[in-house]
Amino acid sequence: MKRLLILLSILLLTGCSVNYNLEIDGDLFKEEITGNIYKYEFDDISDINGDHNIYWLLHDRQTAIDDEDSFYEQNINEIGDNVEFNYKYNYNNNYGASNILNKCFEKKTFEETNDLYIVHLYGNFYCQYADEIKVNVSSKYVIFNHNADKVDNNIYTWILRKNDDADISLAISKNIEPLRKNKKSIFSPYRIITFILLIVLIIVSLFIYIKRNRKNN
Repeated sequence: MKRLLILLSILLLTGCSVNYNLEIDGDLFKEEITGNIYKYEFDDISDINGDHNIYWLLHDRQTAIDDEDSFYEQNINEIGDNVEFNYKYNYNNNYGASNILNKCFEKKTFEETNDLYIVHLYGNFYCQYADEIKVNVSSKYVIFNHNADKVDNNIYTWILRKNDDADISLAISKNIEPLRKNKKSIFSPYRIITFILLIVLIIVSLFIYIKRNRKNN
């Protein structure tokens, strides 16, 4: 539990921006948390905040579920005056045990059938320490009945803001892919007109050939 609180407390950082990305592929849930802070915050090793000071927040290993073996893959890069951080973890048929899913939301529904995942997260959002947090969900399979704030290129985005309750709802297929636009039909208007003109040209050429042949005879 302590490690979870440390990870979630990253959202307390001043100047911090946070994106929570989740890619769903059948039983595989790929979770990624990205953000950035000012470099002076990253380098601060003072004891003002005790175990939760910023230095240790980003240097200590964090767990994705209540299991010492479930460590996030952690990557930190310094770019000018900023530090970008990235946490990744893949859940294989066990996303229901995710710390983020279970500890951040006051109320949750996470159900699985043979064909669907049904998710409803609502009520207080206990990790809302930044003014705005973007939750991005994507999948190669069909997402039904969502209430996303924005959809762009098969990425469904919910924006969680301070003083607002969370409300994330979606049902996602485990095996049905979206219909894709077919290539141009061989019966498209352009192809039909071209085909007709070609037939007419052949008929006219044949007619001229026969007429000349008769005349010569």
